[in-house]
Amino acid sequence: MNKKIDKQKQLEVLFKVIDYYNLSDLTANHASILSSDKKGFYINKHKYLFSEIKKNNLNYVNLKDDYGVRYKEVNKAGFYIHKFLHNCVAKPSAILHTHSINGVAISCLKNGFNEKLNQSSMRFYKRVEYVNYDGMVMNAKIAKNLSSQVKKNTKIIVLKNHGIIVIANDIEELFHLTFHFEKCSEIQLKLTSIKELNKTSEKISKLTCNQHESFGKVGNMSWKASLRVIQNNNKRK
Repeated sequence: MNKKIDKQKQLEVLFKVIDYYNLSDLTANHASILSSDKKGFYINKHKYLFSEIKKNNLNYVNLKDDYGVRYKEVNKAGFYIHKFLHNCVAKPSAILHTHSINGVAISCLKNGFNEKLNQSSMRFYKRVEYVNYDGMVMNAKIAKNLSSQVKKNTKIIVLKNHGIIVIANDIEELFHLTFHFEKCSEIQLKLTSIKELNKTSEKISKLTCNQHESFGKVGNMSWKASLRVIQNNNKRK
């Protein structure tokens, strides 16, 4: 696939990849990518399954706009979540909100996600923030509060009793983090009945997190591999 693939096409392919890995929730979830001029973002319409989303049925949202008739086809909570998160201190270019089974399960645990459980989970060391459930994010006040809890290096926002939000520098990183958070959550959930777990130290967890981030562009290889799968599946149809 062309390395200079446009923003809308990148987002379309992300939905296809997320659907392939069975991480969607019918029409409920949403993802966005910042436009090239950084004045707005592209996001999916509420009525489509992830498998149905194409670049020509995405909505463009101006970051200065408020929710109104113009955006009636966009999930209202999604509108506010993505608008305020694209403007938060982390300045993410790509955002995904999911209700994946393992992600929601983790959001219901009192102690949340274990960042020191295994090598893969350590990529999220000090990269996870938590927001208490306060109803759906249906207005600017709630969304602003959510975004205010994000730090510069945050990658995962756990919406307690709800789901997760992944924020990233680009689509490749967004997919990579989503896949690994889902995997690590499943591993952790398999161990919830075990009283004694072997966890790493703060020092080793920090070291491993830094190592994960030192290999170059995050998610580049896994993204390309997933694109090959999607392309091959399309050829068979």
